[in-house]
Amino acid sequence: MIRDLNRGILLEGVDVLLPWDTPKDKLQNIGNPILQESSDRFQLYWNEHIVFGGIKTQVKAVFYKSIKNSADHPNANGKLHIVNLNFYPIEELKPREQYEHLKTDFIQILGTPSPERKIETKPFDQPFTEWELPSALVVLMVFERFGEHCVGEIWHKPLPAWRKPKS
Repeated sequence: MIRDLNRGILLEGVDVLLPWDTPKDKLQNIGNPILQESSDRFQLYWNEHIVFGGIKTQVKAVFYKSIKNSADHPNANGKLHIVNLNFYPIEELKPREQYEHLKTDFIQILGTPSPERKIETKPFDQPFTEWELPSALVVLMVFERFGEHCVGEIWHKPLPAWRKPKS
């Protein structure tokens, strides 16, 4: 699980590793993702998988067609450096309740998070937690877009300068 983050993202239920630095074309053949293409991006979705010892999620990797500089987006060079985690609803929990539930699970698996901060966008005050690990940055947050959603990110290091956590 956690030890695999230095190599990639482990889809535990099927025991498939999505290795970091793998080109998009090769990722399309690992773990049977769904490919969605639009005018500006390719998106790969691995639906209903287990990560971190029991958390059910959709794993998503986005590759932009026109962005070629990894300083702008970590997957811009066409290789895997970041994935998004879209968590499935837990019972009747609202997104902020789901965040608190998952945060407890993440702490058990990943240990103590980095100092907590909130994304302060008026009128919202969205919870945001990071785990600074040797080979990855793991993020759990509530994101607002047409309503709130509990989501996550896993960034392979080294991080782009703009994304490094503030000390």
